[in-house]
Amino acid sequence: MTSSCKVLLVDDQPANLIALKATLGELDCTLVLASSGEEALRHALTSEFAVILLDLQMPSMDGFEVARFIRERENSKRTPIIFVTATGPNDFPVEEAYAFGAVDYMTKPLNSTVLLSKVSFFIDLYRKSAELARIQQKEHAAALAEKNARIRLILDNARDYAFIIMNNSGQIMEWDGAAQDITGWQASEAIGKDVAILFTPEDLAINRPQTELECAAKTGKANDKRWHLRKDGTRFYADGVMIPLEDEQGKLHGFAKMFRDDTQRKLIETERERLLREVQLANERLTDIFQQAPAFMCVLRGPDHVFEMVNDRYLQLVGKRDLVGVPVRQALPDVEGQGFFEMLDGVYQSGQPFIGSDLRITLQEPDGRITERFVDFVYMPLRDEQDAISGILVHGIDLTQRKHAEQAWRASEERYRTVIESIDEGFGIIEVMFDQDQNGIDYRFLEVNAAFQKHTDLENVIGKTEKELVPDQDPFWSATYGKVALTGQAARVTSKATAMGRWFDVYATRIGSDGSHKVAILFTDITDKKRAEEDLRRLAAELSEANRRKSEFLAVLAHELRNPLAPIRTGLELMQLGRANPASTQRITDMMERQVTHMIHLVDDLLDIARITTGKIDIKVQRLDLATVLSAAVEATMSSIQAGSHELTMNVADEPLMIDADSTRMAQVISNILTNAAKYTPSGGKISLSAYREGEHAFVTIADNGMGIPAESLPHVFEMFSQVGRNMGKSQGGLGIGLSLVRQLVELHGGTVTVSSEGSGKGSAFTIRLPLAQAAFDNRPAGLRLSNAVHAPDRKFRILIADDNVDAANLLSSLLEMNGHLTATANDGHQALEMMREFAPEVAFLDIGMPGLNGYEVAIQVQQATDLDPVVLVALTGWGDQKDRLRSQEAGFDHHLTKPVSLIAINKLLLQLAELQSAMSG
Repeated sequence: MTSSCKVLLVDDQPANLIALKATLGELDCTLVLASSGEEALRHALTSEFAVILLDLQMPSMDGFEVARFIRERENSKRTPIIFVTATGPNDFPVEEAYAFGAVDYMTKPLNSTVLLSKVSFFIDLYRKSAELARIQQKEHAAALAEKNARIRLILDNARDYAFIIMNNSGQIMEWDGAAQDITGWQASEAIGKDVAILFTPEDLAINRPQTELECAAKTGKANDKRWHLRKDGTRFYADGVMIPLEDEQGKLHGFAKMFRDDTQRKLIETERERLLREVQLANERLTDIFQQAPAFMCVLRGPDHVFEMVNDRYLQLVGKRDLVGVPVRQALPDVEGQGFFEMLDGVYQSGQPFIGSDLRITLQEPDGRITERFVDFVYMPLRDEQDAISGILVHGIDLTQRKHAEQAWRASEERYRTVIESIDEGFGIIEVMFDQDQNGIDYRFLEVNAAFQKHTDLENVIGKTEKELVPDQDPFWSATYGKVALTGQAARVTSKATAMGRWFDVYATRIGSDGSHKVAILFTDITDKKRAEEDLRRLAAELSEANRRKSEFLAVLAHELRNPLAPIRTGLELMQLGRANPASTQRITDMMERQVTHMIHLVDDLLDIARITTGKIDIKVQRLDLATVLSAAVEATMSSIQAGSHELTMNVADEPLMIDADSTRMAQVISNILTNAAKYTPSGGKISLSAYREGEHAFVTIADNGMGIPAESLPHVFEMFSQVGRNMGKSQGGLGIGLSLVRQLVELHGGTVTVSSEGSGKGSAFTIRLPLAQAAFDNRPAGLRLSNAVHAPDRKFRILIADDNVDAANLLSSLLEMNGHLTATANDGHQALEMMREFAPEVAFLDIGMPGLNGYEVAIQVQQATDLDPVVLVALTGWGDQKDRLRSQEAGFDHHLTKPVSLIAINKLLLQLAELQSAMSG
């Protein structure tokens, strides 16, 4: 049988079209390929297709636009469309797709079996429909019956969808496709029954089956997205449609209901919504706790102590409004000079909490009145994710009312009653009962205030004993009050009343002279405060863990610095003995250079992490080809790769991959990952480096067949101080900051970095994604090679080296003299100025931190001196931030070099000076 139908395949990626053609090539049909939406529309205008596979995301015209134009043509308005998308099932816009007449959608990567099944179905349906139309025209009943049988055969073979045909009243006439598998009803059981057997009791209560039939008849389609019932009573979530069936005269003669089981996706979506609701409720509860706390609380942010959160108790304390967003000194100027602002500054700077008890604070009310408050409070420092202090939590209790109550009680019995009844704290007068050994065993309530019940939940206590009210009460309270009654010494007690499930802060004092068994108690229910303290202790534990990690890091840092220092010291001792031959001396110096380079790398990584954390890193962005970065990174790490006898393979796209980036920083990123691959891959391993383009991004993948990463360690690979090898007992050294630095540098460039591994011993792969530049260059330089080699200039200079480190000054002097330069050294600022006049250097390398006069001061005096010849000033310092370079420039330095400086950098600088002088003299 020759092909009598066509299938249109639309995708803007040629590779995807080839894959679709290969998968569907066995079908008896003509495959028409289109690489854009415009080309697909041209085919749709001239041909008729059994089905269209349409990619959703295309550059100039997406799948939905193409579908809309296809539906506007009469001969293609009913052509089945299957959308193909890389979007996950939860994110695919199903309703929008069906609105454009889609019959299905599939997600990439495509399952070839499912694809063949679905396309075969619509090809057969197309052919059978055409044949059915021809048979209807000839009014051949036998052919029509055969056609229906074939259609049923097709429907029975549909694996995903259930197809149900009903008459006008909803009675099931046909039961095909996956209907039996999804619902549990066999065709023989379902045919003849009302479609209502699939609907839930809730839908039946509102006559949903009839409503959907009416909606489909009226609008031409009714979405079928709801919970249905299986035969066994369990529920499944149906995703489909119901459409009306009409004869050639347009008369309604039934309905077709098509759906699939989408329960799993619905359950996932429902669970996600539930979790979101729980998170929202948790946040609301935390806010309620903060606002309803009996203590005053506020959160201050930054060194200026800006109000971020304030609860009502705090507003009641200070008598202010509109505090949020205002610095504390501006919001509360009347507190200036009372020491509280200085306490806040001290906590923020030291990181140590401050606890204040019974402190007096003077405030000015909005109406101008001056009031005094007495408070107990805690200033607790808050830290961010980098363990830096970011703010202060203020938490305390307003003791003013208690203070007033105590003073009023002692001052006047008459005023006592009014004050006691107005305070928030609980108050009572008790009579202690003793045993024969004068131990307090119980007490009777003689008098209580109105707040007593609020703090204890005890009612009608007058005349009753504590044991009558709380039979299981702790003996501690009776003993404590008995001691107060016997000795006359007041007591301040904070303890838990276990039988009541509450914590109390109690002040107890004897009433009357010796022999009186009456005790007055003033107390507060501090249960909520104790819970808050538990939270503070939890925070302290977290801070302790952070301190532990810091200590562990310092130990590792000491270890990593000692490792290279040991061979350096040994090499120096060998050289001092003078017994090494030239070959041995070369090996020793090579070794020392490698160890010093390793130490410099450790220090540079630490500085980079510090700069990124404080937002002070200097990123110099320029338009460059990614191949340039890869070349520099490979060259920088080739010695490590060769030392491990590894095989490095590179696969870089032929097209230019232009990015806007800092070439040095991006090369540092690639080098760090390549170095890790070499370090954690056994000798003779394989490392691959590939770079390619996908859409508007460039991707770099570095893979190895080394020790791999366990699944439980993958989420922590990019964390600070994390070392997978150390956790596996296979540490290769290092501080555990390299990959953290990689991630932060990549993110500063607007990119991402991910890692994957099949587990221990199965290698790992790191993938970096970077945005491509908006406008790419047409050509890339061929044969790109980078080299750090800079030869000494032919021009020889008179050079002064000033450094209080005598060894450093002498060594640099020796290196320069080996290149033919005339040098002199000085070891402090005053000596440097003297040598400026005696030696008359052309170039001066000045250390910044010299005694007497530092490098800045020497540079300023050189600039101001009128009796000195012109000299090029070069700052030689361990400080290399942008602010340090700006300061040296302001002091008069011409150049700024960061220690430890290499001979290559010095030669490069001298070569530039020689070329400049040559150009000026020419």
